[in-house]
Amino acid sequence: MKILEWPEFQILHVWILLIVLVVIFLIFSIIYYFKNLEQKIYLLFITTAKQKNFKIGELELFKKFYDYYKKQYSIFKRNKEIKNPLLLKKRLFEWYFKTIKDDKENTLLFLHILRNLFFDHHTFGITHIRDIEKNEPVMILKENFFTLGFVQDVNEGPIPKLQILLFEKNVLLKSNNDEVELIFFRPDSGDYKIKGNIHYIDKNIVEVFLKGDFEPLTFNLMTLKKVSGKIKIKHKTLDIETDDIDFISEKLSLKGMKIYTLIDLKGLLKQLLKEKNIPNIIWEDFEVKVQLQLEDQTFHLNGKIKDIYKMEKHRYLILFEYKENQNNLKKILMYFIKNNFPIPEML
Repeated sequence: MKILEWPEFQILHVWILLIVLVVIFLIFSIIYYFKNLEQKIYLLFITTAKQKNFKIGELELFKKFYDYYKKQYSIFKRNKEIKNPLLLKKRLFEWYFKTIKDDKENTLLFLHILRNLFFDHHTFGITHIRDIEKNEPVMILKENFFTLGFVQDVNEGPIPKLQILLFEKNVLLKSNNDEVELIFFRPDSGDYKIKGNIHYIDKNIVEVFLKGDFEPLTFNLMTLKKVSGKIKIKHKTLDIETDDIDFISEKLSLKGMKIYTLIDLKGLLKQLLKEKNIPNIIWEDFEVKVQLQLEDQTFHLNGKIKDIYKMEKHRYLILFEYKENQNNLKKILMYFIKNNFPIPEML
């Protein structure tokens, strides 16, 4: 054989080359198919969460579920199940019991996820037992114990009663008349709590007599409708007190509101404290009372000031927060916000 002689090219070589190219093409096609399918499944997953208006905490927890789901089940199984609400719910519960059922904060977020995912219509808030729906999820708390369940029956009788199917085997709810708290969720307005007493227990079925009113625990909306009122600030121990100062308020929420005045209250308080040889303002040392005008009615509020800022045109901004445990006020404010173009809270 001559060293510089080009080897003869046989038809076999052509077939080998074609087979190699076909194999390479198939390998890359399969890789692309699986990658594309995975992206489609994840996109559907995230799109569903966004369409249901998940909040940041709910979305982060939902992503943790998906990480678990991806590790445990094949891409074909996930592609089939993620489009089926019943199968997806089954996987969600499986993940919940394996990973987060002993975490109270995540259990509450899981309650949000269930309500968002599997209910297309929601009441704005909860003020009456009529606002509770069959099959909706509920969180049950008793001292340091908590669990989840589904409402099986709603009874509006003289003593309102709920029948609840527990998610897991009942181990601690054993005695009649034990006091429990029930927590429900509405996407537009947040969490609601009501107290009750256990009336009947049978395996995983619990009947609870409700007592008192539904109390909003969170309310993630506010209104930009302007309201007016007066604010008065008094030192808790010193003889320092302002007159009633007129204000205009906007961004009214269940947490507090932004108050605008033409009076520099911060400068005034600094001057009064300086006369007492006190160099700095400590807002916790002051009591704050507000008279708020809502639809021709005057409401008296107690609260605290976070801070005061100078704005343009000689206006001053006061960040005011309500005092806790003003449940009657919360109901009034919730009704007012609901009926005056509510938007997501930004206070």
